[in-house]
Amino acid sequence: MSDRFQALGAILNELNVPLQIDTVEDRLKVQKAIYLAQTKVPLGYSYGWYLKGPYSTRLTKDYYEYAGQAQTPPSVQLKDSVKSALKSIKDLIAAKPQDASQAQWLELLASVHYLQAHWSLSGAGVNEKIAETKPHLIHLVDSGMEALQQ
Repeated sequence: MSDRFQALGAILNELNVPLQIDTVEDRLKVQKAIYLAQTKVPLGYSYGWYLKGPYSTRLTKDYYEYAGQAQTPPSVQLKDSVKSALKSIKDLIAAKPQDASQAQWLELLASVHYLQAHWSLSGAGVNEKIAETKPHLIHLVDSGMEALQQ
């Protein structure tokens, strides 16, 4: 198994997001967790806006290729500097409100960040876009924007 796949597994493991791709929800969690991780650690994935928020075609290819290989625990050890950089993302994911699933929280966080960073939307613009495209997440927007600011 390549080092790239091992690193992907190690990063997801560090973030407490399982590298499972059996369901749409599983794949969504991987996509959004890696998107957020990239805000701290350069991983080389480019993202565009898609139905469920930021989406990387290359990451999709990578995790399907990874899933087709023998599943062993990641043998790559993350450097302390990488773990330190990912700590804020790990804490952000752990700040999930009780009324949200991990998938919903990750989708919301990644979407809000993307809209702010790539579309330069402010609070009202983010609220409007989330209400328009993700009405099931609108109740989490304020919590998500607050968590991202911290």
